[in-house]
Amino acid sequence: MIFAPKDKRKVVTSTFPSFKLDNIDHKFVFEFKYLGHFITNDEHDDKDVLCEVRAMFTHTNILARRFFSCSVSVKIVLFRTFCICFYGMELWQRYMFSINRL
Repeated sequence: MIFAPKDKRKVVTSTFPSFKLDNIDHKFVFEFKYLGHFITNDEHDDKDVLCEVRAMFTHTNILARRFFSCSVSVKIVLFRTFCICFYGMELWQRYMFSINRL
């Protein structure tokens, strides 16, 4: 993946020759999923944040449906255990995501 420089005046070219490694052509991509996290060439974490929020909503709905008859204290423990798991959140630095946009 090629990252653009922070200073746009330092951009030399926007097209690159084909890249071969062990006689295999490799393509240039704008985003890549690595170890479960999205890496994008614009260095924003919006896609990764959106996937984690969607996963939290999905897990919350599953728990609400399966454990609707449990007490509130049990539901809180289950929610904290299974829904609030933002593994890798400490790596999020640049995001323009707002929960209001969902």
